[in-house]
Amino acid sequence: MNKFIFQNILKLGLALGIATFAVVIPQNQAKASLIGDTVNLEVFNEDDLSTFSDSATVIDPGVEFNTLSSELSVFEDLDVFAESFDILYGIKDTAPPDLVGLLSPKQFVLSDLDWLPEPGIITGVTQTAGTTVTNIAFTDNSIIIDMPQIVLGGTDPVRPRSETFSFDIQTEHESTPEPATLLGLLVVGGLGLVSRRQG
Repeated sequence: MNKFIFQNILKLGLALGIATFAVVIPQNQAKASLIGDTVNLEVFNEDDLSTFSDSATVIDPGVEFNTLSSELSVFEDLDVFAESFDILYGIKDTAPPDLVGLLSPKQFVLSDLDWLPEPGIITGVTQTAGTTVTNIAFTDNSIIIDMPQIVLGGTDPVRPRSETFSFDIQTEHESTPEPATLLGLLVVGGLGLVSRRQG
């Protein structure tokens, strides 16, 4: 093989390998999601007594957890998304217009969070909407939110009848090379072997 042509092929293979790494790995990380995972939620009151415990498969759209009895005039829900979640407080539309909803302080513990299809760990949780919560803590696969007392509705025109507390989850994920990545590596490796043999 002409030496000039061979060198160009070698450069092309090397460029393919580098470009594949640069493009594929970020795409892999972007695909990681909680959608389809089964997660657990437990809620504790001010006395550290569990008032709610359940598990649900994450779907979107759709609220995964309704933590209060359907007979009450207020609701307290938790909705999980691909990389975030909302805690939803509110007074139901069927309640009297002057009803005051008093939601006492409590702790939400969201656990067994597994990202699909690639494993990941939680590195941070950031509140993006709603009244500032009392505390946020996390482990590799769980999140703890301490909620303050929230008052909704009533005759005060400034006081809302509902409030959404939104949180973004920051994570790190393992990256598994895709076939295109492996092909690029094989091309580079194969051309290197040929080069050594011809040298």
